[in-house]
Amino acid sequence: MDLYLRKVIHPQAADNYRVILKDDDGTEIEIGSIGVQFDGWAWGIDTAIPMKEIEAQGTGKDRADCMRQFRAAWDRLSSDPCSTDRISRSEAEAAAMSRSRRWDTVEAVRQ
Repeated sequence: MDLYLRKVIHPQAADNYRVILKDDDGTEIEIGSIGVQFDGWAWGIDTAIPMKEIEAQGTGKDRADCMRQFRAAWDRLSSDPCSTDRISRSEAEAAAMSRSRRWDTVEAVRQ
């Protein structure tokens, strides 16, 4: 599975990205976001995925630092079979689809 960023194109989203998980079969699911919020860069794993709040969000120096922290948090979650068993694929996809309908997302950014 591969993680990559997709730039959010929206008047209120100057430097924001959705984090996309691409399965081995090519299925893409939006699992989180990275972007500038108020006074700096922030990252977060979507709430459709059950995690403790402290493990699911944070701040960073820049986009690359946020992606590094996001990937580390995602790796911790995905390495725990108990956690991944609780993730309902349909719930995650439904949350991602409802969120993506609010934004026009284009331009993939490889990390």
